[in-house]
Amino acid sequence: MSPTATDLEGLHRHLLEAFNPFEDWIVQTPWDPIRYPDVRSIHGSISDEILSIVRRTAEDGASRFVLLRGLPGTGKTHLLRRLRVELGSRGTFITIGPFGDGRRLQRHILRQLCESLEHRRTEAEPRSQLQAFALQVLARAAADLPLEGWVRERLEREPAFLIDILQQQTDPVRLRDRLAERHPGVDRELVEVLLALLDPDRMRIAARWLQGVDLSDDDLAVIRVRGSAAEEDRAGEVLRSLIQLSRDTLPLVLCFDQLEFLPAVEGEPGFVALAKVVVQLAMPGRMVLVLACLARTWDDYHGQLPQSAVERLVQNSLDL
Repeated sequence: MSPTATDLEGLHRHLLEAFNPFEDWIVQTPWDPIRYPDVRSIHGSISDEILSIVRRTAEDGASRFVLLRGLPGTGKTHLLRRLRVELGSRGTFITIGPFGDGRRLQRHILRQLCESLEHRRTEAEPRSQLQAFALQVLARAAADLPLEGWVRERLEREPAFLIDILQQQTDPVRLRDRLAERHPGVDRELVEVLLALLDPDRMRIAARWLQGVDLSDDDLAVIRVRGSAAEEDRAGEVLRSLIQLSRDTLPLVLCFDQLEFLPAVEGEPGFVALAKVVVQLAMPGRMVLVLACLARTWDDYHGQLPQSAVERLVQNSLDL
C-alpha cells in the first residue's frame, strides 16, 4: 500500500523535529570549536596542498589563489577550519563570509578581516593576530633605523620588544617615516592606528576604527586620526594599505566562504563582483586567497569574469 500525502507530510515533520545525532558535527564557520576528532583521511591531500601553497608564498612573497569547489555538504567549511588549526603560527588566518549589502563590499571585507584578526593563531599565543600583525610591520620598519646592534638583533628575534621601545617615546616620528619609506603610498592614518594597537589604553578604539565603526571625535583624537573608516571608499583605502603591509608579515591566508547566495552589486551577480575585488586585493600583498564555493556557482558565473581574472583564480583549482 502506497503512503498517502498525509503520511509523507507527517514523516517529513517528524524528521525535522527529531534529534539529529550529527548536529554537533556540522561546521558553521572555520572558527567553530572542535568538538570531535578530525578525520584527516577526508580531504587530507587537499589541506596538505593548500598548506604547501602557503609555504611557497612565505618563501617568495608572491600572492597565490586557491579555488576550492565542491558539491553541497562535501566539507568546504570543515576543511577551512582544519586549515586554520594546522596553519597555526605559520600564517595569519582570515575568513570572510557572505555579504548582505553589495554597496559596501570593501567595508564588509575590512570588517570581517579585522574581526578574524581579533582571534589568536593558537591558544598559546599571548596576543591576537591583529596585534601580532602590527608588531611585525612596525618592528620590521624599526629594525631599519639607526639602532644599537643588540637592539636590532632583539627586535628581529622578538618583535614584541618594540612595545618597550615605544613606551620610552612620546612621538615615534622616525618610525612613522621609515614605514612610509618602506611602503610608498601607505595610508598614514592606518600607521597611527597600528601604533595605537600596541597601547593597552588605546587598542580597543583602534580595533573598532579598523572594523569601520563610526567613532566620536574624542575617540578619533585618542588614536590620532581625523576620520572614521566607515565609508566604502575609505574602507577600500585602508584595506589596500593593510594588504600592502602584509609584505612584511607572515602570509595572510584570506578565505572567502559560503559564496552561493550573494546579492547583486549594481546589476552584476554578487559572486562576479566579489571575485573582481578579490583579484585586485592580491596585487600588492603576501597572501593566499582561497575562494570556497559550490561547483555550480563557479560554472554559472566564471564566464562573466575577465579572462585575466579567471586565469588567476584557477591558478590552484582543487575539487572536493
